[in-house]
Amino acid sequence: MGPPGPAGPQGETGPAGSAGATGPQGPQGDQGPQGDQGPQGDQGPQGTQGPAGPAGPDGAQGAAGSDGGQGPAGPDGSQGPPGVAGPQGIPGNDGAPGPVGPPGSPGNDGVPGPAGPQGIAGDPGPPGSTVIIMASFSNQPPSLLPVDGYIPQDWDSPGNPPQGDQLVRGQGMLDTRTQSVWLWVGAAMAPAGWVELGEVQGPPGAQGPAGSDGAPGAAGAQGQQGVPGPQGQQGLQGQEGAAGPPGAAGLPGSQGPAGTQGPQGPRGDPGPTAVSAQSGNTATLGSDGLIFVPTLPPPSNAVPSMDGVAATGTATAWAHGDHIHPSDTSRMPVKGAIDGAQAPAGNIGEQIAQSITTAVNLTSLLAANIGSITLTPGDWNVGGFVSFVSPGTAGTRYAAGLSTTNATLPTPAQIAAGNGALNDLSLTFGRAAQTMPTSVARFNVTANTVVYLVGLGPTTTATGYISARRAAR
Repeated sequence: MGPPGPAGPQGETGPAGSAGATGPQGPQGDQGPQGDQGPQGDQGPQGTQGPAGPAGPDGAQGAAGSDGGQGPAGPDGSQGPPGVAGPQGIPGNDGAPGPVGPPGSPGNDGVPGPAGPQGIAGDPGPPGSTVIIMASFSNQPPSLLPVDGYIPQDWDSPGNPPQGDQLVRGQGMLDTRTQSVWLWVGAAMAPAGWVELGEVQGPPGAQGPAGSDGAPGAAGAQGQQGVPGPQGQQGLQGQEGAAGPPGAAGLPGSQGPAGTQGPQGPRGDPGPTAVSAQSGNTATLGSDGLIFVPTLPPPSNAVPSMDGVAATGTATAWAHGDHIHPSDTSRMPVKGAIDGAQAPAGNIGEQIAQSITTAVNLTSLLAANIGSITLTPGDWNVGGFVSFVSPGTAGTRYAAGLSTTNATLPTPAQIAAGNGALNDLSLTFGRAAQTMPTSVARFNVTANTVVYLVGLGPTTTATGYISARRAAR
C-alpha cells in the first residue's frame, strides 16, 4: 500500500448564521479622564471708569475762640518765662484794631457730617488673569515647593516632572490630593514664594469614547403575577368544529367457549427413516424421525489482519478464497522521490526554505535577521548561510547563526541544548566580502516555531539562504 495522499482542500465556509437578538444595554462606561486645560484667553479691553460720586456735605465749623485784649507795649526786655495764663477777662469794648496777632492754635475738629449716598457703580474693570497650571504633584508636601519657583526634574516622583522647569508669575502647581492650586508669586510677595488659591476646578474635559457593550446581564427574576382582571362577557358561540379522529380501539373481549373437536384427518405418508450416504452429505436424522441439515456459517466481511505474532484465532466465519492481507507498513521500504517532485507536507523529506536575495542593511557588530522560516510540528534538520556584500574594508568579526530568538545570535547554552547553530569568527580577514555557513542543527518542535537566520559583521549589507528538511522518526 502506498503512503497516504495529501489532505484535500478545505471546504468553503458555510453561510453565516442569523444575528442573535440584541442583548440589553451594558453598564455605562467609566468617565473619561479630565481634558487638558485650554490656553489662556486674551485679556479683554479695559472698561471705562465710572463717574465719581457726589461729595458729602462739609461738617459744621466749630466756634471760634474770643480774642484777648491787647496791653500797652512795654520796653523790650529779655523775654522771661511764660507766665501762667490767667482767667479770661470780660471782653471790653472794641478798641481800635491793633496789629494782627499771631495765629491762634487750631480749634478742635468738628463732628463729621453724614456720609453722602453711594455713587453709581462704574463699568466692570478688565478681567483678572487665571493661573496656568504647569504640573501636578501628589507625593511632596506643599511646604517643600521651591521658593525660587524652579521645579527640578523628578521633584515629586520619578518622571514627574520629566525635566526641570522655571515657573514665572501667573503659573502654578496642582496638588491632586486636595485639588488645591498653588500659585508662585516669588519671595518678594510671600516668604514661601507660593500662595494657596484653594480648590479650583477646571473646565470639564471632553467626553471619553463610549465603552464597548457589556455582556448581557442575567435574566431578572420573574415578576409576580398580576391580579386577574374581571371576567369578560361570554362571546358568541362559534361554529361547530369538524369531527375528531376516531378513538382508540377498545380492549378485546373475553375468549368465547371452545368449539367441538372436528373429525380426525386422513393419515399422511410415512417420513424418512434414514439419510443419504452420498459423500459430502452433512445431514442427520433427528430424534423426531426428521432429516436435520445444519446451517453453514456466513463468510467473513472483515478485512484480514496484518501479519504479526502467530495465533490460532477465535473467529467462526470463513474467509473468501480471494482475500488479501494488508502489507506491514512498519516494514515497508521508504522510497525517495525520483521525479523531481517535492515531498508532501508532513512526509519525511518535506522541505521548508527561504532565499533572501534583497540585501539587508547591517550595523557594525549588531546582530540582525537576514531571513526566517516557520517550522511545523516535527523533527527537522535546519541549515543556512549568510553572504556579506563587500563593505569597502574588511571587518574583524563575522558571524552566521540559527536562533529561535529574534535578531539574536544563539547562546552557548542554546547551542548545547540543540536549539541553535553558530559560526562566529574574529580574526584578520583578507577581504571584505565573506560567505559563512551556519552548520546544521536539529530542531524538534511540537508547535509552529520560527527559526531566524541571524548575521553579524561590519557596516554592510547581506543576503542568505535558510532551509529545513523533515527527518525520519
